[in-house]
Amino acid sequence: MSAPIRGPLDGITRVGVVGAGQMGRGIAQLAAAHGFAVTLADAGRDIAERGRATIGAQLAKLIDKQKMTAAERDQILAHIQPTDLYGGDLEAADFVVEAATEDITTKREIFQASTRPAGAGSSWRPTRRRSASPPSAPRSPAPSASSACTS
Repeated sequence: MSAPIRGPLDGITRVGVVGAGQMGRGIAQLAAAHGFAVTLADAGRDIAERGRATIGAQLAKLIDKQKMTAAERDQILAHIQPTDLYGGDLEAADFVVEAATEDITTKREIFQASTRPAGAGSSWRPTRRRSASPPSAPRSPAPSASSACTS
């Protein structure tokens, strides 16, 4: 178990993660392992609960390999609160990471479901995957050979 991260994350006690798929579970697990309270949200609470259960199963494999104790797993899981997207639980988050499927309709629904207006004390950060970007978000150009960092 790591100590809580300090620095740019000072003041953040609860992290919201929207999307209980592979990426969202990984973000939730990492945040919980570092001592943050995590709200794991998906379209249905049952989906978020399955996401939390999957994290538990993955952590059980680390216990089997003696890389983690059952108490450490239990502490991580205790930090993760599954919820649905529509109950307003994300409003308590200081920082929200959107890690849902790359579908513009889904993304719009997620942001419309958030009842807390942007700038009201929380910060939303969408994940970005190369496979698809929302049409309104231009892709960054690939770095050219001349601008690549060499060391």
